[in-house]
Amino acid sequence: MCLTVSNSNSSDSSCQWVEILPTDIAEEIRHQQPELSISPNPFRDELKIKSRSGVFRNVHLQMFNMHGICVLDQPGAPVPVNLHLPHLPPGMYVCRIEEQDGKMYSFKVMKL
Repeated sequence: MCLTVSNSNSSDSSCQWVEILPTDIAEEIRHQQPELSISPNPFRDELKIKSRSGVFRNVHLQMFNMHGICVLDQPGAPVPVNLHLPHLPPGMYVCRIEEQDGKMYSFKVMKL
């Protein structure tokens, strides 16, 4: 970036490199892989929740339909886990996972 100042008698310029950094931590987080993953998506009757690091833990697991109604609520659910969900009708759902330390995950999933 350069700044130039001039008048009728003279002109002078000063240049320097400017580095633009993100101002929001959320921007950096969007580019990282989350610790927990859900597959397959879309799913039929079974949904797998895995830990990328392989760490076993208990979480509070909830699923909401697109009307915001909670259709599954499992405090203390183990991860990794295979959820058997044949009773859910086809559609879009939001799976919300809260770890004991307060870290939250939210996944949109589709049941076929």
